[in-house]
Amino acid sequence: MEYLVSILVATIAAGTPLVFAALGELVTEKSNVLNLGVEGMMLVGAIAAAYALHLVLPTGVTKVLALGTPAITATITLGKAIAIEALLTFFLMSAMLGTTVSAEAPKVAGFGVGLTLFIGVLFGGPLTGAALNPARAFGPALVSGQWISQSVYWIGPILGALVAAFLWEKVLFPRATD
Repeated sequence: MEYLVSILVATIAAGTPLVFAALGELVTEKSNVLNLGVEGMMLVGAIAAAYALHLVLPTGVTKVLALGTPAITATITLGKAIAIEALLTFFLMSAMLGTTVSAEAPKVAGFGVGLTLFIGVLFGGPLTGAALNPARAFGPALVSGQWISQSVYWIGPILGALVAAFLWEKVLFPRATD
């Protein structure tokens, strides 16, 4: 039962920021009201998910699970954790760019990105918690008060995403020929 609750908490903590980002962009595009951008809405979504878990789950469960706050295993150093998060985010960002942005992309964006995320979480989950997104780590940390190694979940994903974006921009995207 504890394992199922852990999966539920991780799913809510990981998925809600994406839903809020999409809804936030849709609403602000149509209404021109408050525009926090994708990143801002992901942070709002992560906080909302963690707070919802805090309200719904019993106190004993929320303390043990820290509302889905990712954690680094004891055998991994801070530098290695940053490298793991950067590498996993690099692959995730590459999957996004290769299947959603590229003009030559096959129409398998959801499958390609989802499979990459699934493999990243399988590999990185036991090592770093596999946040792969600063918002995914921030919301649960804010609500639970668990700020341990929070820098890993900001530095690693930002570095990984920047390297992937640079590689795709300079090397992998097809060049326009005039």
